[in-house]
Amino acid sequence: MSKARDGVEDLKTIDDNLAAKAPIASPSFTGTVSIDSPNQASGGNALKIRQGNATSFGIDMGLSQVTGHLNISRVNSNTATHMMTLARDTGNVGVGTASPAKPLDVTGDIRTSGNLVIGTSGKGIDFSIVADSSATGASTNSEILDCYEEGTWTPAIMLTTGNVTLSEAFNYTKVGRLVTLRGYIYNGSSIANTNAIWQFGGLPFQPLRETYGAVAQYATTVPGDSEYCNIYVNPTHSYLRIYSTRTGTNDWLQWSNIGGGHIDFHITYMATS
Repeated sequence: MSKARDGVEDLKTIDDNLAAKAPIASPSFTGTVSIDSPNQASGGNALKIRQGNATSFGIDMGLSQVTGHLNISRVNSNTATHMMTLARDTGNVGVGTASPAKPLDVTGDIRTSGNLVIGTSGKGIDFSIVADSSATGASTNSEILDCYEEGTWTPAIMLTTGNVTLSEAFNYTKVGRLVTLRGYIYNGSSIANTNAIWQFGGLPFQPLRETYGAVAQYATTVPGDSEYCNIYVNPTHSYLRIYSTRTGTNDWLQWSNIGGGHIDFHITYMATS
């Protein structure tokens, strides 16, 4: 009887061992589950997830015994391809790279259905990887694009006593420190002070220096056989003026030069910040 009992106990032990090795549906664990990971660099993986009953398609996870990083690979037809790394010491995440040098280090393009949000003022897109200018005497002050803004602004019409109609909102675009202003003004009636100068204050950004060059196109009743205009920005007073070049005369454009015409201007200048 003793031997028979021993035989039954031996069979029960075998059944228990087989049951322990059999797949368990929806297991639930309480407490810590420890996995002694083999070296993934040598082909070992602590966790293998396979698609259905297939053994050649899935996801492998394991630690590198050289770096201690957690590596995740995809498996396709028994071929493992590295996908992602979580660095042990820094917590950096690498996508397509096994040695992430930044909190998020991506090899390849990034696509998002939302916006790329810069969460700290003064931070932006760093272009320092791009080779600097080779021009003689050139120096690099910054390679970070930290600002983009567009909107509308209402200029202060200065030195006027008559009716001036802002036909549409004045627009601006700021990229880095470059500011572009666009506007259209219609002079719909006579001006009491005809010697007043066309002058627009209230610039959305303070100019760094005097700037000429942008052209103002307008209909005019000014005498003379030729006239050309440029927009001028003054950093001291932070205003725009229109500089006219007439035959034999160079001066600031006055109300009397416009009559019932209009001004359409466009200028780009460097802001102080």
